[in-house]
Amino acid sequence: MKSMAVESASLNHGNEFVASVDEIMIDVPGERGIGIVVIDYHTRTVSYKNMFDTSQESGESEHLVKLLHRIKDGCYVIMGVKGDGARKLTKEARNEIENLGSDEIHKLEYGDSWAMIVRKGNTTSIREARDHKHAVTLNRTDDF
Repeated sequence: MKSMAVESASLNHGNEFVASVDEIMIDVPGERGIGIVVIDYHTRTVSYKNMFDTSQESGESEHLVKLLHRIKDGCYVIMGVKGDGARKLTKEARNEIENLGSDEIHKLEYGDSWAMIVRKGNTTSIREARDHKHAVTLNRTDDF
């Protein structure tokens, strides 16, 4: 694995969550919410991908929290908003994302684009961006 990338776009700025590893797109189906892709550090393969509808579904934050607890230290986590991910994102879910290293998740509001790439257990490895007026794109090409 040589590179990872993510693009997040809120509803008004493109409405998409696009993740890729080594320039290969990872299909993450779902209409809206917070998308997540987990890359296993040892096998360098996608071990999990999903879209959590934290815009419309109250229980999705709880499912997201449970997943974040199950991810092993050392795995890469790619996350981002598609459409809206803030409306029903609970404080508990925001706290768990903050524990991964996010500085922006508690500021996330309706209409924001937000994305991050981080290695779980290493908060200094984080790449993160949030924008209310544009889509955001992150790339990570350093040594994995």
